[in-house]
Amino acid sequence: MIKQLWETVELLKQHVQKNLNIIYENEKEVKEFLKEPVSESRSQKLKVKFQENKLLIIENNDFIRLQLYIIHLIDKYRKPLNNDNTGEQINEENISGNISVSGSGSQIAQQNPVKEEPKTYTREEIFDLTISGQIQYDYLHPFIDDNDFLNELMEYFIKTEDYEMCKRLKAFKKEK
Repeated sequence: MIKQLWETVELLKQHVQKNLNIIYENEKEVKEFLKEPVSESRSQKLKVKFQENKLLIIENNDFIRLQLYIIHLIDKYRKPLNNDNTGEQINEENISGNISVSGSGSQIAQQNPVKEEPKTYTREEIFDLTISGQIQYDYLHPFIDDNDFLNELMEYFIKTEDYEMCKRLKAFKKEK
């Protein structure tokens, strides 16, 4: 089963890359459109390209979230998945370079990553990454089931007077 999950992650990665290539091509076209004189036709062409890029970005975000979820699932249920009678083992090298998390959202990392051991983060490091916005607090968060972690986040955002974030965390807690 693990092999199929990793294959799914790889297919999603390829689809995201294909979408990124389309976005890059659209950007080139937009640059050419901007050389044209201002007109209704030019505005319409720009609008179409911007809308297409927006939809591709939304799709990519969904696919990246799905990749993260599958990777999280593999990591969380490693033993049961390894005991599926296929004799497969998780190859953690598959995860290196597939996904990176940045302040502006998840992005696909380099195509040929340097093979290295996956980094293990402490609770404090995860907390720092979460409050800085590098990791989103959502259903994929590593401490999603830890109420103490959520309370610590709430306390932090209350102290920093980020009431908008407190409101989001409170709403997310209700959904959960």
